[in-house]
Amino acid sequence: MKKVTIACFCVNESNSGDRLYVETIEKVFKHHASGIQVELCDFYARTNTNKQSNEEQSSPITNQRSNEKSSSVIQSVYRKIVPYSLRQKRTERIEKEYKYSEIRKYYEKKLENASALIIPGGGLVEFSSWRDYYILMEMLLSVCRQRNINVYINSIGYVANEEPKKWVKRWKNILNDPIVKDFSCRDNLAFFKKIKKDAKQVPCLACLASDYFGIYKADESNTIGLGVMRFDAFSDYGNNFGKKDFLDYYQGIINALLEKGYKVALFSVGVYRDQRIGKELAEKNSNPNVTLLERPDCPEDLLRQVAGFKGIITVRTHSAYAAFSLNVPAVMIYFGIRGWSGKSKEFMRMMGRPQNAVCCDNLSPDELVEKFENAVADGWNQEIREKMLKCAQDNILRIINEISESD
Repeated sequence: MKKVTIACFCVNESNSGDRLYVETIEKVFKHHASGIQVELCDFYARTNTNKQSNEEQSSPITNQRSNEKSSSVIQSVYRKIVPYSLRQKRTERIEKEYKYSEIRKYYEKKLENASALIIPGGGLVEFSSWRDYYILMEMLLSVCRQRNINVYINSIGYVANEEPKKWVKRWKNILNDPIVKDFSCRDNLAFFKKIKKDAKQVPCLACLASDYFGIYKADESNTIGLGVMRFDAFSDYGNNFGKKDFLDYYQGIINALLEKGYKVALFSVGVYRDQRIGKELAEKNSNPNVTLLERPDCPEDLLRQVAGFKGIITVRTHSAYAAFSLNVPAVMIYFGIRGWSGKSKEFMRMMGRPQNAVCCDNLSPDELVEKFENAVADGWNQEIREKMLKCAQDNILRIINEISESD
């Protein structure tokens, strides 16, 4: 039996939205290639099984310290004669070397007897601090090269605003490595075309979730899903949007929807900090038409929640993918012009509804709800929707066929 290793960024996370595309690809393999064994590999080698979000999760590997065996006398002298700054740098170097050696061992174990490696998507390089990404990607490819394992990079997200030239060069080397047999991106195709001529754009596999999970849109609903998110997410992209600003704006959306006669269901993609913001909003509202849904513990829970809505107003990309898959109308909101705005605008542009990516910096909640009602009235462009679903399906099936036919 052939084995395929899938390296992803959310194996042990609480984020059911990110896990949606991982479990979808597992179901695609089970449906179309049941003779191929699939094993998941956490890109950052996080081996704990607690479902935590990326910002909440610690890695047993990345947090381990070097266990140097030295006598207490030597250590005491060392501390006295070597400045703290130099001791700190030495410690950091030892920790980093140890960390990377342990991660490589983890990769080697996960790739044992594998015929192929698939990296199936997600938003990868979004923050300038994510430099480990390049090192680990090169390490992963090195293991594959050593074992002659073909690599397929499928529908990755990339919305960084500006990358230093040295990192762009590393991207170019990674994507043009002969071991990489196929590459597609979820967004920012223009950037990738500059460094890999045959780069193509393919929607995230999460758009296929409805059919593969067997969950479909409810017939009738007057409930609007309002997707909540940790208030400081935008500060990761340089936007100083405070907690009070966030809660006040969301309360304004709730009020505007209630005035229109809708019921409002606050929901999250499962991230605990998102859910806590939802709880704060719910506690401020005594109206029985405002509810907070249970935290989705898995992608199936998230799909079932979104399937019951008339439409959603959200921030998180994969809740919008869930809505697209279910044919539930959606508006994506963002604040500021960096980072998240790129994901939102690119998603809605690709799906044929660019007007449904809405910047709320100078937009009142009433104006937002008006745009949302237009989105519900228009629905998704069904011709483009079918085209995108076919694109995602054809691409992954072609990869599966190549793996099946390889020696």
